[in-house]
Amino acid sequence: MLLPHGFPGQRLRVLPRPLVASALRRLPTSGMLVTDAGYFPRAANHGRRRDEGAPEAIVIVCVDGYGRCETGGRTTVVGPGHALVLPPGRPHVYLAEPHRPWTIWWLHAAGSQVPGLLSVIAPDGQEALVELHDTYRAVATIDDAIASFERDETFPSLISAAAAGWTLLAQLAADVVAGGPQRTEPVRQAQDHLRRNFAKPLSVADLARTAGLSPSHFSALFRAATGGGVVEYTKRLRMARARELLITSSRDIGDIADAVGYPDASTSPGSSARCTGAARASTGPPTGRTERALTPRARRGPAAPPSARRRPGWRCRPRGRARPGPAAASRRVRPPSPCRCPRSA
Repeated sequence: MLLPHGFPGQRLRVLPRPLVASALRRLPTSGMLVTDAGYFPRAANHGRRRDEGAPEAIVIVCVDGYGRCETGGRTTVVGPGHALVLPPGRPHVYLAEPHRPWTIWWLHAAGSQVPGLLSVIAPDGQEALVELHDTYRAVATIDDAIASFERDETFPSLISAAAAGWTLLAQLAADVVAGGPQRTEPVRQAQDHLRRNFAKPLSVADLARTAGLSPSHFSALFRAATGGGVVEYTKRLRMARARELLITSSRDIGDIADAVGYPDASTSPGSSARCTGAARASTGPPTGRTERALTPRARRGPAAPPSARRRPGWRCRPRGRARPGPAAASRRVRPPSPCRCPRSA
C-alpha cells in the first residue's frame, strides 16, 4: 500500500484550498504561489497515484535513496542529485524504491508565471528529470518555503514562500539551459578564474588548455553555458569593476583603466568612454575628472563648420568657368561667381 505521508521526522504543510483560490486572485501571488511543501526522510512505501494529474506543478528533489515515476507509458528513475518535475494535469504515479527508499524535498507551485518556467524545464510538456548543479541550494530553497508556512499562513508568508518557489523553478530552468554539471564544470572553473584574474591578459587557448579541452570545444561549452563568448564575459567583469571604482573611489581615470585591464585607456578617449560612460549615466551628468573622457571632442575644441574642413593645398574653382576643350570657344560661358570658401574672405 502506498503512503502519501506519515513518515518519522517529516515536515509537511498544505494550504487550505479556499486560501489558495483567494491568493491566486491577488498580486503578487497570482503569478507564483506555493500551495504545498514538505520533507520526507527515508519515505518507505511512499507513493501517490493521480489519474488526472495535479492542478499544480510538482517538483521533487531527491537527496538520498531512489524512487521512480510512471507517466505516459514511461518509467523514470529518480536518484540523488536529481529533481523530478511534473507539469499540471499530467497523470502519473510515483513511488519510493522498496530496498532503498528515497529522501525527498518537494513542493507544488501554481500561478501565471509557472507555465513560462516549465516551458524551459520541460519544453515538450512532459515530465522532466533535471540533474541539479547545486543540490544544497535547491534543498535550502524548499526549506525556506516550508519555514514560511510553519510560521503562519498570512499573506506576507505566502509571498515569502512564493519567492522560494520562483527561485527553485528558475534554478531548475538555468540548470537545464546550462546542461549537466559534468559538462559545465570546466566553464564554472573558467568563470572563477576569470573573476579572480580579469585584469590580466587571458586567451581562450590558455583557458581551454587548463580545462583539458580544445579551444573550439571549450568556446562552444562556454557560450552555451553563459550565452556569450569569453571576451564578452571578461569585458562585462572589467566594466563592472570600473563602474564600482568610479563610484566608490577618487582614483584617476587612467589608474582605474589600468586596474581593470585597459592600460591604454588613459591615452585612448574611446576606451575611456567605454569604461566610464555606463557608470556616469547611472549617477548623473559627467563632472570633473571624467568629463573629458566622456566627451573626447572637448579636447579638440569646437567642431569647425563643414566649409572650413578642407584638405591642405585644396583650391576651389569658381563656379561657371568653362572647361577647356575643342568646343569651349563655341559655347556661351556664364561669368564666374565669387568663391565662397573661407580663404577668399
